[in-house]
Amino acid sequence: MNPDVIHIHHPIVITPAEIDAWLKEKKRRSSDDNPTGIWYLELAWLKEKFQPIFDKLGVNLEITKGWVHYMKKGGFRTSHEHSGLTGLYYARIPKGSARMVLEDDNTTVEPVEGDFYLLPKDLKHRITTHESGEIRWAIAFDCRKILK
Repeated sequence: MNPDVIHIHHPIVITPAEIDAWLKEKKRRSSDDNPTGIWYLELAWLKEKFQPIFDKLGVNLEITKGWVHYMKKGGFRTSHEHSGLTGLYYARIPKGSARMVLEDDNTTVEPVEGDFYLLPKDLKHRITTHESGEIRWAIAFDCRKILK
């Protein structure tokens, strides 16, 4: 795996109530025909959840935008990159979930519920096809380094 990728196991907790709220929001925002989708989250909520991770790592980061990403059976994401550092948290990962492929060294990341990754800027990655009949939930965000 790329040495610039940071991986932490279970740094935060997303409650079942929070995931249930996302499911209600998904039903409100999209048709059941769409296997993949996102919606943006409040920055204050993201900061509350993820700032302790940044503090523990000793890095000064500011989240600039973040979103919930859901994937139903058959969903996938083509190769893409972000303009800043990217955080990824696997909130609910059923058996048969899609995997992330880091394209610089072709590493496949098997998603584990509760795992957090911080990816370097411009690291191309893609998400394989989701095979589970249950929804895969992740939180992703872009952030930038700040001077203190």
